[in-house]
Amino acid sequence: MPPKIIPGVHIFFQRFNVELQENEYLLHKREHTGYMDNQYSVPGGHIEGHENPIDRVLREAKEEVNVEALDPKFVILIYRIKEKDNEVRIDLGCLVSKWNGEFKAGEPSKHSEPKWYALSKFPNNMVPYIRQAIMEYESGLNFTVAFS
Repeated sequence: MPPKIIPGVHIFFQRFNVELQENEYLLHKREHTGYMDNQYSVPGGHIEGHENPIDRVLREAKEEVNVEALDPKFVILIYRIKEKDNEVRIDLGCLVSKWNGEFKAGEPSKHSEPKWYALSKFPNNMVPYIRQAIMEYESGLNFTVAFS
C-alpha cells in the first residue's frame, strides 16, 4: 500500500544577533498537543485540502505567535518518512525575517511563549527534524530527509 502523503509548513522566524554574530530563531515549546510535547519547535502546521502554502504560513504566523509575516520565502524542503504510520510528510521550511506585531503565544494551551534562541544555543529538547532542517539550511542546503 502506498504511503499517505501529508504536506505542511514550518516557519523559521530569523533575526541576526550582533553580539553573538549569528542568527537567532524563534522557538516555542509544544505542550498538550499529543505530538513531541515538551520539545521546542517553530510555528507551523498541516496544509489543509487545496490550501495555498503561503496562505497557511500567514495563518499559522498569526494563530501561533500573533504576528503578520511580511516576506515569507520557502528555503528548504523537509522530507520526513514515518514508516510505522506508512506516511511521508513533505514540509516546506519558510524563512521570515520581517514581520508586524509583537510575538506572543497565540495558542497558550498548545505552546509556551515564543523566545529567540541563537543557533549555537538551541535547547537540547528540540524537535530533531526541525533542528536538522535549520542547521542544514544554515549550511546552504535546501533539502533534508528525516526519519521519525
